[in-house]
Amino acid sequence: MELEPTPIPPKLAELSDEEIYAGVDPDVQQAIMSADPANGETIALTFGCVGCHALDPNEVKTGPTWHNVGDTAVIRVPGESPAEYLYQSITAPNAFVVPGYPSNVMPANFTETMSPEQIATMVAYLLQQNGQ
Repeated sequence: MELEPTPIPPKLAELSDEEIYAGVDPDVQQAIMSADPANGETIALTFGCVGCHALDPNEVKTGPTWHNVGDTAVIRVPGESPAEYLYQSITAPNAFVVPGYPSNVMPANFTETMSPEQIATMVAYLLQQNGQ
């Protein structure tokens, strides 16, 4: 019996814009694409995101690591694009909970406390986290 090799999941950098943003409202897509990801770190500090998430893959926190989350988002939820998954993770955090992490911990009111621009900036920032 011949074994099939395990397929290597695609990297975010290998996807087209259409694949990255599939399922995302066009206005949200435009906001993400025009956002400055460099401002994501400040937003993450301001809203306390770094209390539960880390860029260091060896640092265990309450929430999943952001190390390589851009590439992880490509395959995290079958049928969801990376941008759609990350946007939904902020705006509806209990829609998909990463296995091994608790539900109902991440605030579910970021659409009320963050501006649409801040959410778009966070998605742009997270899309850039590729483990480098």
